[in-house]
Amino acid sequence: MKRLLVLVAIALAATVAGGTTRPNIERTIDSMSADERIAQLLFFGFSGQVADNELRELAAERHIGGIALYAHNIESREQIRRLNDSIVRLSAGHPVPFIAVDQEGGIVHRLNLGVPVIPSAMALGATRSPDLARRAGVAVGASLRDLGFTMNFAPVLDVLTEPRNEAIGTRAFSDDPELTATLGSAFIEGEQSTGMIAVAKHFPGQGGVVGDTHAVLPRLDVSLARLRNRELVPFRRAFGHRLGAVMTSHIALPRIAERPDRPATLSPRVMTVLLRKDLHFDGILITDALQMDALSRARGAGALALDAILAGSDMVLTLGDAKQRGEVFATLIEAYHDGRLPKRRVREALRRILAAKAALPAWTPDRTISNDTIAAEIARRAATVVDGSAPLVPLPLELREQVVYVGPDGLLQSGLDPKVVIALPANLDDVTRDRLRKSAHAAIENALLVVAAAANEQQFAFVRDLHNERPAIQFVFVNLGSPFRIVTGSHAATVLMYAEDDASQNAAAEVLRGSSPATGTSPVALPNGSGTKKTEGRIGMSKDRFRIVAVPVADEGCVDGAEIDARWNVTRVKAAEVRRLTVQAAADLLAHDKDNPRFAMIRPGAGVLGGAPAELGPRHQHDLLPE
Repeated sequence: MKRLLVLVAIALAATVAGGTTRPNIERTIDSMSADERIAQLLFFGFSGQVADNELRELAAERHIGGIALYAHNIESREQIRRLNDSIVRLSAGHPVPFIAVDQEGGIVHRLNLGVPVIPSAMALGATRSPDLARRAGVAVGASLRDLGFTMNFAPVLDVLTEPRNEAIGTRAFSDDPELTATLGSAFIEGEQSTGMIAVAKHFPGQGGVVGDTHAVLPRLDVSLARLRNRELVPFRRAFGHRLGAVMTSHIALPRIAERPDRPATLSPRVMTVLLRKDLHFDGILITDALQMDALSRARGAGALALDAILAGSDMVLTLGDAKQRGEVFATLIEAYHDGRLPKRRVREALRRILAAKAALPAWTPDRTISNDTIAAEIARRAATVVDGSAPLVPLPLELREQVVYVGPDGLLQSGLDPKVVIALPANLDDVTRDRLRKSAHAAIENALLVVAAAANEQQFAFVRDLHNERPAIQFVFVNLGSPFRIVTGSHAATVLMYAEDDASQNAAAEVLRGSSPATGTSPVALPNGSGTKKTEGRIGMSKDRFRIVAVPVADEGCVDGAEIDARWNVTRVKAAEVRRLTVQAAADLLAHDKDNPRFAMIRPGAGVLGGAPAELGPRHQHDLLPE
């Protein structure tokens, strides 16, 4: 054991002083026992907030490779700094675990104690500013390093091509692969300039699926060519910026993986052939949490961990209890001894892990970084007035003292100083909804202007219904969440903020008061033709889950995407990605897969014909996505 400690200390010291060298890493691996080698592949969570027996077992006795901290581990800045210092001390003489946190910003952040919480990645997307994305990465990385973290599970590089994908939603920068790549790489560059290891997720991209991997196994039924041209673009760009690590996605890729139902995390074809051999990524590959139902319904944590390592992951993230952690370790060590887990595969992973740890620089905090400033700047520059909105932003001077506000409590409400307030809670049960509906209708009976806000679907449904029932009242909707929620009408305006944090609400109030312009541009195509960026064609999903397409055909009078009912979400399709099919060919496609139709046709001037395209007549032609 003493020999091991000396060799590790010498190897790591030499690396920090003179750069990582292959012989140092190889000697360190040679000196490790089997248990110590396997422990380095483990990324565990734990339950406490101090250096208790549970943490001592992980860091001082087992010497695991990484520890992930979540909201339940965090109480204050001083507490988290002491906890992270304890992890370092407990690991004395051994490679210190990566200390990681999920600090994306927006709806996913674990710290808000003097650490910047950017409004959301999509808010950054609306600014379209690589410089702002890079500065955001610097601010986040510097603040986390100051608390002792060495790794951040961010940014999200998923391309949000499926509007119903609420699991990703505003966590994504855009539906545009190039914009996602540009802003994601800038954020990574800034974050890693502070000494943090950025972890881009979720490879190979889950922005185009419906369903949350925490609960189900979503399917991304696309070809490899489509994957290369869309989902992989941001990852490929990030690899050129020396990205430190990647997190896997628990989605099925039926046309790419070995089996239609095999999650990407467990697929050698995805994680080794595609990621390592094709895209040449040689950083650390970490699984998403093995406890997610996308994986764990069928198998135990130990078996999943083994399959993930064999597929190409270097580290497995396990957030379960001590029993599950023990199962993972026991399964891997048994497989290592009996040959199911080849020693060369473990050694390959160890090289990446130990090299990354050895290369972590010493950190001197930069107290000049203003966290509040970066969040406020992003929020102000993200504010977007939807095209086609009535000229109500900023609010007319003569109406500002007569505002009726309907929405969540917060800085938006206080910044407007409304005449009447109808406060909407986050959760609206039937009784509360009926009570507030009566109050809202009474309040707006003689109102000249209503400002409504919503951060979630329940609040939006309330606001939408209120507007639909009183369409003649001048109505300004401030969207504090998914940009696909739009209020339209001749007397309505919609302002998109992409987040509900204090900075976004304050910026929205400034925009409505006229003290700050709304300069943002929606980074995603919006429903019902109301978007702030133009598209050549539109594709969406109907409520019956048919795929629908509307592209203008002048001689046949095909309806335009703008005429599709607002309840269908719409996203962009480039002209190069569509091909023309006759109605008969489309009918043949539907008949071939009638239990799961992929297409629905648009009847000129009428709407959707789900699964009955032949009614359009033999001369009509429509653009459909190729499979």
